[in-house]
Amino acid sequence: MEYLTKYNLTTEDIRDITSSIDEDDKLELDLNEERVSSIIDYFLLIGITNIKDIIIMKPNLFYDDVNSIKERIEKYSNTNILELLKEDPINFDLIGM
Repeated sequence: MEYLTKYNLTTEDIRDITSSIDEDDKLELDLNEERVSSIIDYFLLIGITNIKDIIIMKPNLFYDDVNSIKERIEKYSNTNILELLKEDPINFDLIGM
């Protein structure tokens, strides 16, 4: 998961992540760097910067492809959902993620 350092996550952040998620999620993040990176890039593009918290609290998001995530978020673009997602990763539950 060292590639996460390019998103300003520290070695300590990565340690926190690996100690907080289960083995399946770790494997998913390790083996799918391209997909995970595209999702993180999208989050950063739309102003969601709490990447460490998202990975820890909602690692299942990274099992999906970026287009599916975009569609779900854009479906709610007329609401304040983006602000809620920026505040707390648990709010991804509000859009079924």
